[in-house]
Amino acid sequence: MQGRQWEKKYAAMLSQAAHIPADKIRFHVKSLDEYLLRWLGFCRLETKAPQSLINNQLFLIVEAATNVASKDVEATDNQAGKQAWEKYRDAVASLRKCGVPLIKENAEQAYLYFKEFVSVVQDTSSLK
Repeated sequence: MQGRQWEKKYAAMLSQAAHIPADKIRFHVKSLDEYLLRWLGFCRLETKAPQSLINNQLFLIVEAATNVASKDVEATDNQAGKQAWEKYRDAVASLRKCGVPLIKENAEQAYLYFKEFVSVVQDTSSLK
């Protein structure tokens, strides 16, 4: 399944689970945390082909969920959340471009940026 197909599937899950902005952000946080942790599990394993880490289905899901979530984060009034999200989003996007030896390290950094975003938006009642 290609990236666009995963985006459509993730967007459909989102539309069934959440309709108001704060609930959408909660859905993204919960889903992405699970997807990222699973994918990081693969990253932490020794592999002879680190490039395969960004060519697998789970990473495509992470990318798709990140793309869909970006639209919802941008629609909020939470500037600190937007800035934290931008660092995470850019880190995920850069994974395809980084050198093979750096994929694992950069994946860990992307997750740290995601957790930073989560800490900024923990009080999602302020999101509109």
